[in-house]
Amino acid sequence: HLGIGSLDGVLIAVTAIASIAGALVGSWLMTDKLKPGIIKKILGVVLVAVAIKMIVGLV
Repeated sequence: HLGIGSLDGVLIAVTAIASIAGALVGSWLMTDKLKPGIIKKILGVVLVAVAIKMIVGLV
């Protein structure tokens, strides 16, 4: 993409900033604020939601 000039510098910058901010907030939440039981429940809900979306996408 770089060779043909189809990169959007603004989009790359915004994505990089959002990724760094998300990583910082996520690591802070995982280490200081959330208990392991809550994390397991959240992960379970996310996995079930993804599975449902995948199944619905097949139909």
